[in-house]
Amino acid sequence: MNKVSFFRSIRFQIPVILCIAILIPLLILYQINYSVINRITLENAEASIQSDLSGKALSIDYVLKEVTQFAKIQGSDTRLTGLIREYCSKSGQEKSIVRSLLTIELNQRIINNAAIDAVYLAIRGEDTVVSTLVGEKELSVSSGRGRDIYEDYLRHPETLTWSSGIEGKMLFYRPLSVAGLPECSLIFEANTAHLLKTVESKAYEHAGILICDYRGNVMLMHGPQQLLSEGAAPEGNISEDGRYKRVFTARKKDGSYTTDGGLLVEYYSSTSTSWKYIETVRLNDIYATADVSSNYLVLSLILGILVSVLGAFVISRIILRPMNRVLSAMKKTQKGDFTELAENNMPLNELGVLVRGYNSMTRHLQELIEKVYVQELSKKEAQLKSIQSQLDEHFLYNTLNTIYCVIERGDTTLASEMLVMLSRFFRLNLSEGRQYLKISEITELIKCYLWIQKMRYGDRLSVSVNVDEELLDCYAVKYLFQPIVENAVIHGLESRRGEGEIRISFKKKEDMLYFETVDNGMGMSEDALERLRRIIKDYSRAQGESFALKNINEQMRLAYGSTYQLYIDSRQGEGTRVSFTIPLKREDPNET
Repeated sequence: MNKVSFFRSIRFQIPVILCIAILIPLLILYQINYSVINRITLENAEASIQSDLSGKALSIDYVLKEVTQFAKIQGSDTRLTGLIREYCSKSGQEKSIVRSLLTIELNQRIINNAAIDAVYLAIRGEDTVVSTLVGEKELSVSSGRGRDIYEDYLRHPETLTWSSGIEGKMLFYRPLSVAGLPECSLIFEANTAHLLKTVESKAYEHAGILICDYRGNVMLMHGPQQLLSEGAAPEGNISEDGRYKRVFTARKKDGSYTTDGGLLVEYYSSTSTSWKYIETVRLNDIYATADVSSNYLVLSLILGILVSVLGAFVISRIILRPMNRVLSAMKKTQKGDFTELAENNMPLNELGVLVRGYNSMTRHLQELIEKVYVQELSKKEAQLKSIQSQLDEHFLYNTLNTIYCVIERGDTTLASEMLVMLSRFFRLNLSEGRQYLKISEITELIKCYLWIQKMRYGDRLSVSVNVDEELLDCYAVKYLFQPIVENAVIHGLESRRGEGEIRISFKKKEDMLYFETVDNGMGMSEDALERLRRIIKDYSRAQGESFALKNINEQMRLAYGSTYQLYIDSRQGEGTRVSFTIPLKREDPNET
């Protein structure tokens, strides 16, 4: 009985099937649940951020409105504009005195306004910018902050607007268009620290917030610099930034979307200022909260694997132990031991039915062996002996016919020698009734026969016998060889004019014996060859044409199986080749 490979065994297949049955649904559930959790987490994040942004927008809009209203009031205040007109008209020491009065006036006005840090007065063509900063009441426009403020002022000379031209500062410009004043503007610097406190509290710690005007100019930002400004334009305008472009093209007031870079972008547009409030969060930070739930699913997968392996072990033990007993008994049955299995310890399930069925099968098998198999062997043995008897009769007939022809020629001495050789041939052939002979004995039989034929044909017959030495002690059925050689002499060379040649070979090919006879006789046509092949394979005919070759083929089938048979090749006028291959038997089969 062939051993079952590990991959085909139940020991392997049951765990695999259980793992597939348990793990595939778990994996599908994991994937579905993971997707649902991520979707819900993202939706909750969007709602939370949107609510947070709208609240921040209201707070910041209030501060911006407070700054703009305060700026408008100051720009139309006659006392303030009078001081500015006087400052512009003076020079030297008088100008310094007026500047002091002007800065004191501005400081007193903003001292109770928490939304404003400082106020500047920028006048086109002046060398200095008036400031309310402590210790810096006049800033030179040629360097430092004074230059930055003056250059930004030149970009907004007559515009009532907000600007972020100075890094980190939000400035509101209030142009003064009062009679007697040169071109100038009051510049109000918003309290950036106050505004940052409004935006620094976020739903996600590592989120970034951008506040920009409707053109995309960034006014305020808070959060990781790389997250916010990567890819932004050098001027601080993000309207063309790939991540934020949709904010400025969307027609909706608020919304959200994800980017290819793994970011969630949430935006809100203020109805009062049209400013854009944008919050950017990495999706990984959002899904981090969902990972906890995913860990439970991973734990479920691991538990599923352990349960499937443990279940497979238990099931395989329940199934395989009785099956191994049956397999062990079947191996004994192959060796002829038909001992039945004990049924008292077998479970009352399908395995118990299997054991009882096996016991019933072994009992029935014993009966078949006794009643049928022995009869078939006897029939086969009788059939084999009948074929061998026919071959002996055929050979004796042909040999006696040859001796008769020699006597007819009057050569009694040769006839006597041929009778002696015939006697030697039959002494070897009878061999105490043995069916199998050594190859060395078979070749001697063939040489005896060929000597007899050589005496008949003389120089017309040329014979060569080649035998591999390692075959001499191997055994084969004795009646397979000589009749083939006889056919080559009688049918192949008898009608041929001139010298006839027969080459006989015994060769070892791996664990097989290859036998071949080749003659240069008359040969046969394709039709005759095909007809001969059909006759040889017709086992139903015991007599008739070419019965010798047919009986040899039948004897080979009975002794070695149906896969072994004669092979005949022939060409008319060129000769015939007859061959076969049979298994080598190194031990004497007559003793078994």
